[in-house]
Amino acid sequence: MVFHTGKKSVTHSEHSSANSQEAKLIDNKTENSQCSYETARGSSLEYKPEKQGLEKVLGPLESEIMELVWTKGMVSVREIVEELNRRDSRNLAYTTVMTIMSRLTAKQMLSRIKESGAYLYEPAVSQNEFSRRVVGKVIDSLFEEFSEPALAHFVDKINDIDPAKLEMLEKLIVEYKRKKDVK
Repeated sequence: MVFHTGKKSVTHSEHSSANSQEAKLIDNKTENSQCSYETARGSSLEYKPEKQGLEKVLGPLESEIMELVWTKGMVSVREIVEELNRRDSRNLAYTTVMTIMSRLTAKQMLSRIKESGAYLYEPAVSQNEFSRRVVGKVIDSLFEEFSEPALAHFVDKINDIDPAKLEMLEKLIVEYKRKKDVK
């Protein structure tokens, strides 16, 4: 994945080959508040802060499909089509779902194997790992671009949500400094 922000370019990992799943921060001259993640193969995942859940980085149908695949494990396109159509009395075409699942494969969200002439899909990354990567890239970008305001907001937010967590953060900072001094 490659992460786009609106200001400057910073590489967070070694230069990667076309098939690498490592992410790096690169320049994207945009005027809106959206960020996007680009996979090694060029497919992107845009970060849309105004959306909820997975739709912050995936489209609505992509989100539904990923939720199903994370729940069910290995599935066929037909199983996903049937489940989605059953849920909302929709009439999604097989080819529509197949296209989305192929795009999710290109985005390295799904992996697929061919069995008896049809593809079976499974998650290429767990939901927790995906969430961790997205959160990490967003926070990395904010600290890289706006470290002081981001840090101040982070501390304010922690205090608003749970003041006890602020004390935990203080302890973590003390522990970090102690370990750093030992080295």
